[in-house]
Amino acid sequence: MQLTLRTPEQVVYEGPASVITGVSELGAFQLYPGHTAMTTTLSFAPIEIRHGSSVDTYYVRQGVLNTDPFTNQTHLLAVSCEQAGDADISSLKEYRDFVLAQLDNQANLNDYQVTFLQESASSINAMISHIEQ
Repeated sequence: MQLTLRTPEQVVYEGPASVITGVSELGAFQLYPGHTAMTTTLSFAPIEIRHGSSVDTYYVRQGVLNTDPFTNQTHLLAVSCEQAGDADISSLKEYRDFVLAQLDNQANLNDYQVTFLQESASSINAMISHIEQ
């Protein structure tokens, strides 16, 4: 199957994938070529992409995954995505602290912004925990 993994800023991965493994908000999944149509959301998920003899792992935050069995394509659109080896824990902790500081001053935030920041903090904490293991 063909996989496109992208953020608002860039295409992170575009190419073949023999297996895509990850965890959505509904549970763990493995996608193979010809997988049935599926759309799911991800808060934070390590995504493993197998292609040939290679395996790449990415940390995806706040994304939507969609498979199309008719075109054999999978699209994963995410707010942010980093290859596992590129994840910088100190910058993640700084960003988490920034998000938490914004949450401490909710007077200037609407409900959507509060929810978004709470989900961001949760996702960042999950990413930090996963990297520190």
